Amino acid sequence: VAGERQEVQALRLLLERLPQDFVVKETRFFRHIRVPLLILEYHSSFGDAVEVDISVGGQDEKFGVEKGCTDRLIRKVLRQCPRARPLVRIVKQWAKAQGLNKAFEGYLNSLGWTLLCLFFLLQRGEVTTAMLRLEAGDHEGEDSDHRTKEEEQE
Repeated sequence: VAGERQEVQALRLLLERLPQDFVVKETRFFRHIRVPLLILEYHSSFGDAVEVDISVGGQDEKFGVEKGCTDRLIRKVLRQCPRARPLVRIVKQWAKAQGLNKAFEGYLNSLGWTLLCLFFLLQRGEVTTAMLRLEAGDHEGEDSDHRTKEEEQE
């Protein structure tokens, strides 16, 4: 579509080439939306459904934050705080069951619920501010103090 943002064009191209195993649940390509979004659902042969949100871009134009930075930071905290992952999962399942996970209706989105859980754990001292810093080695979601098995044996 003429005049459409590059991010939306990329998502439309993905839609055209989407395997049949995926179902399009929703597209959010409206002009007023800061980050265009494609919401898909995949159904496995076992009947399990996995929902995924897809956005495209390298940097958030409004805030200047590199895309993926938040995801890497959250993965780092989830690895370092053993109680975080189960808490986030149960809260997100509860929010979905209650219909409270739709940001476009004024509720928190999935990321919002995750951050709320991490803030709760931060307040309890289970997540530390040191966990909330990305280091050079964290670019692929690895901890900066990640060591190989050989290094651990020394």
